[in-house]
Amino acid sequence: MSTAFTNISTVLQNPDKVSYCNELYQATRERADVANVGSVSDITDGEDSQEIVARWASMQALLSAMWDRYIDHELAPDEGYFNNKDDSDIKVYDATRWEALTGLEIDGGTNKIKFRRVPNGNSYPSDWTDYSDAQYVHGDVQDDDMRGPWIMDDIAKCNDLLWWVSNKHLYSGPGIVGRQGMSHPPAFGFSLVDCATALSNHVTAWNTKAWVSFVESRLYRAATSSTLTGTPSYQFDRGRRFQTIFGVIPPTVVVPSVAEVYFLIEKDGVSSYLDVDGLGVAENKYYYHEAIANGSSSPRVMASYFGNYNTDPCIALGCPITTTTKGALSLYTLWVWKMDFANGTKPT
Repeated sequence: MSTAFTNISTVLQNPDKVSYCNELYQATRERADVANVGSVSDITDGEDSQEIVARWASMQALLSAMWDRYIDHELAPDEGYFNNKDDSDIKVYDATRWEALTGLEIDGGTNKIKFRRVPNGNSYPSDWTDYSDAQYVHGDVQDDDMRGPWIMDDIAKCNDLLWWVSNKHLYSGPGIVGRQGMSHPPAFGFSLVDCATALSNHVTAWNTKAWVSFVESRLYRAATSSTLTGTPSYQFDRGRRFQTIFGVIPPTVVVPSVAEVYFLIEKDGVSSYLDVDGLGVAENKYYYHEAIANGSSSPRVMASYFGNYNTDPCIALGCPITTTTKGALSLYTLWVWKMDFANGTKPT
């Protein structure tokens, strides 16, 4: 359960600032570990946190390294879900948004956050909360800078924006099961049949086929093929499926989180796109599958297969039919990790 950062005005009235500084260290460490950019350690009693420039500098460096790896969750559609959305809807922070939300600019050359600092020789800001105060210059804290609450306040505000990360996975390997059913066309000596009978025959044949293991790149495939050979001659050539229950390793740090799993739905090869399983998703869009929650470092594994696992995909073609092949597949999954960090105001 996330706890909001202690209000900076309360901190300034308390001579012991170690606990607040450790809120910032823990927050930065957890977020940096998730973004895989490094870490920072807690301070201990007896250390004067206002005099240890290296600690402030290390937190600033980590924030500069990871600020644009996190999703701008306030811009997420549909109350934070990406169902029927595409990559353009998954927005990480950019410089314009970051400045608008924190008051801190991004250096266009280095991509680093320009933190507030008061160089040696400048006076204490007349209003330290005013980002435009004349005493401020901007960049990383330096050894001889004046110490002040603006250093801590900037670090807290930056951390409070960082909650969600995403990973797009392309899978190729074992763990796929597949099934293909094929009915014989009239050319093989079978009687000419109407469409409904041809479809029924295909479903019967498809249901006799076993699921077998494949080494395959498709996480999900439902493809159909049918032919109109002349009234009343119909055939459903084949129905194919590939399915997997897929797992990924969570971010390195063990932080309670929810992993939302989406499949990217595309058309099957050169065929026409068909929402075979009636998912209500368009081509080249993400489809929400499930959410997996825990705080373990073990791989997160999907609980169920995707799509209408045991249904002959040719049913989706229905009758009447034309000469066509249609289908849908997914080569990618999108995992959106919504973290429950110890410190900060968690988005709802």
